[in-house]
Amino acid sequence: MYLIIPISAQLRDLRGFSSSLCLSFVTFVSFCSNSVANEIDFEKQVAPILVQNCLRCHNSSKARAGLNLSSRASALQGSDAGEVLVPGKPRESLLVKRAADGSMPPETDGRRLTTEEVAVLSAWVQGGATWPEGRILSAASQGSVPLSRNRPLVRRVLQHFRARRNLSAAE
Repeated sequence: MYLIIPISAQLRDLRGFSSSLCLSFVTFVSFCSNSVANEIDFEKQVAPILVQNCLRCHNSSKARAGLNLSSRASALQGSDAGEVLVPGKPRESLLVKRAADGSMPPETDGRRLTTEEVAVLSAWVQGGATWPEGRILSAASQGSVPLSRNRPLVRRVLQHFRARRNLSAAE
C-alpha cells in the first residue's frame, strides 16, 4: 500500500531542504570571503584611516593617553588604557573597540569613522595587523599634495577668475 502525500507537503519538505542547503552555501561563501577580507592593503586602506583620524593626537611628538600610532612597534606597546593593537584579535584591540563604539576619534575632532572604515580596521587586525617594515606614519603626510604640484591648478583658477571679472594678469 502506498501512502499518498499531498504535493504541497512534498514541496514544503523540499523547501526546508533547499533553505538549509542555501544556508550552508551562504556560510561557506562568507567563510571564504573572510579570508579574502583579511588581505587588506595597509598603504591604500589602513594608513589613510590612521593618518586622517588618529595621528593628530596619537603621534610620536604628541602621544595622548600614552598612545603613539606612527609605527607598528609603538602601536603594539599600547596606551595607558591597555593593548591597543592585538594582531589576530580585533575584539581585544582597543583600536577597533573605540572606533566601533564611536568614542574615537572624539566628537570635537569632527567626524566619526564609517562602518566601512571600522570594518577595514577590524579585518586588518584579524589578518595580523601587517605593517610594512620600517614604515612610519606622519600627521604631516595628511596634507597629501605639495604646493608646487598645485601651481597649475592655482594658475587655472586665477585665470578663470580674471576672465569672469574681465581683469588682466597685471591688475
